[in-house]
Amino acid sequence: MNTLIPAARAALASAFLVCGLGALPAAAQEVNPTTRDVLRRSTDTLKAAKRLSFHAELTFDESPRPGLLVQTAGAVNVDLRRPNGLHVDYRDDHGAKTLWYDGGKLTLLDWSAGVFAKREIPGTVSETLDKMEQKLGLTMPLAELIDPDPGKALLRNALRGTYLGIHDVEGVACHHLAFLQENVDWEIWIEKGAVPVPRKLLIRYKQEPGWPQYVAVLMDWKLDGKQASDTYDAQIPAGAVPVEFIDIKRARK
Repeated sequence: MNTLIPAARAALASAFLVCGLGALPAAAQEVNPTTRDVLRRSTDTLKAAKRLSFHAELTFDESPRPGLLVQTAGAVNVDLRRPNGLHVDYRDDHGAKTLWYDGGKLTLLDWSAGVFAKREIPGTVSETLDKMEQKLGLTMPLAELIDPDPGKALLRNALRGTYLGIHDVEGVACHHLAFLQENVDWEIWIEKGAVPVPRKLLIRYKQEPGWPQYVAVLMDWKLDGKQASDTYDAQIPAGAVPVEFIDIKRARK
């Protein structure tokens, strides 16, 4: 492996847009029973799937200078095999990246920079995502939806939850729920019907100037479908340069 040059380090360190719901200590919740039941039906559906995949169209606000918010667009494809397979294709206005995890090795490719890094990380997808964040500073978008217990992950820091009724997302009737946390507000739209998958997620970062928003419109859900046998095997294009992941603690010394 080559030493990670600054440009490559920046490319890999910003591998995925942070889309988290906060990490504050759990607080007392006031979640409407209907709200909790609707969310639980959806998250139990995701939790029960041994394999799942979805596509999300993303928009998110950025502040290139104080007082100015601009909207950026992106998209992500996620393929999950529980407990130890993950394939993520991500692109936005800043670049494109692909992640593979096969239960033993994590590989991250930055298409724009033409570099890739590998790390031996045996374990489950959940354990690997935790290590990615804690050791490498990488956060996967929409990670709560592929958590082993997505209901717990989503509600961990909720202070209040409200049911807003049946509203439309791309022509699909959905239950619309809203949640209040200390640092963010977020809303989720869950398909009304036999397969209650999430169809839209909005996160509002109210501690940031201008209250920037992150919006994901989710589609093409497949639960327990078949994926190609090599879905989780890294496919590195010719000419890509191998570099090293930089551990956060080592980088700060």
